[in-house]
Amino acid sequence: MMNHKKFINLKSLGVSSRLTTHDSRRFGFTLIEIIVVIVLVVILVGFVSIPMGMVTRAYVTAQNLLKVHELGRVGIWRMEREFRELHKGNITEADISTLTFTDAYQESITYALSSGQLLRNGVLLVDHVTAFTLTYTSRTNTVLATPVTVLNLINIYCISIDLTVTLNEESYTFRDQIFPRDLFF
Repeated sequence: MMNHKKFINLKSLGVSSRLTTHDSRRFGFTLIEIIVVIVLVVILVGFVSIPMGMVTRAYVTAQNLLKVHELGRVGIWRMEREFRELHKGNITEADISTLTFTDAYQESITYALSSGQLLRNGVLLVDHVTAFTLTYTSRTNTVLATPVTVLNLINIYCISIDLTVTLNEESYTFRDQIFPRDLFF
C-alpha cells in the first residue's frame, strides 16, 4: 500500500495566502504595541491604587481612633469608679492635674499627669495623654481655684475630668463630671 498525502489548495477555499506563509515580520509584537500595553497597564494600576490608598489610610485612621478611644475610656472608667467612692475629708490634694485621696481601704491614691502618661500611684494608667485637667466645683456651682486649699477640700462637690489622648495624629477628648456619692449631700 502506498501512502498518498492529499494537499488542499487553500486559495481555492478563499483563505488568504498571508496566513499560509510564514511572514518573519509578524512573528511577535512590535515595540509600539508593547509600549502601548505598558502605558495602559500603568494607567489602570494608577486608577486602582488611588482608591486602595484611600481605603488603607481610612483603615489606619479608624484603627488609631479605636485605640485612642480604648485608651481614654479605660482611664476615665477607672477614675469614675474611684472618684464616686470618695468620702468627705478623704481628699488630701486637689490640683489642676493631680488628685490625691484616701480610699475606703485607707490606701492613698494619686492620679497625676507625667510626661504624657496618666499615672495612678506611679503606675501607668493611660499612655499618649496630651492633656489632663481636673476642675473642682462647690455645691453653689462655683469653680474652686487650684490648687484647692485645705479649707476648701471639704467643699468639693463635683469633679470634672478632661482627658485628651493622641496617637499618630488622631486625638480624642474625653469629658466627664463626677459627683462623689458621699460628697453629694
